[in-house]
Amino acid sequence: MRFNKLTGALLAGAIAVTGAFEGYRQISYQDVGGVWTACYGETLGIKQGDRFTKEQCDAMIASSLNKHNTPLENIPQQLPPNVHLASLDLAYNIGTGAFKRSTMYRHLLNADYPPTCNEITKWRFVAGKDCAIRSNRCYG
Repeated sequence: MRFNKLTGALLAGAIAVTGAFEGYRQISYQDVGGVWTACYGETLGIKQGDRFTKEQCDAMIASSLNKHNTPLENIPQQLPPNVHLASLDLAYNIGTGAFKRSTMYRHLLNADYPPTCNEITKWRFVAGKDCAIRSNRCYG
C-alpha cells in the first residue's frame, strides 16, 4: 500500500522547503529565464504588473504543490519523507512533464534512491546559466 498523497505534515514541510528555496515576492518579476514569476516561484498565468497578498501566495503554493505532487502519487511504493520532499521540489521547479520524463522519476519508480538524489544536481541550468554559481544570479 502506498500513501504518496500530499497531506498534513508533508504539505507543511513542502511549503516550508519550497517556499524557503524559492523566496517570496508579492509583485511579479521576470526570472533569469525571462518568465513572469510571483509569490513563491509561481509562473502559471502570471503577468507583468501582477500583485498578490500573502494569503493569495500561500494558497497558490499549496495548490501548486498538490498539482506537482501528482506524478509522485503514481510511485508504487511509499516514498521516504525526505525523498518525497526533494522530488516534489524538483517537480515544482521543472514541471510535471519534464519530471515524469526524467531519469530521476525512473529511479523513484524502481525505489532506487541513491541515484535518485544524484539526479537533482543535473537540473541546475536556466537559460544557459549554471545556477550553482552564485554570480549567475539564479542560485537556488
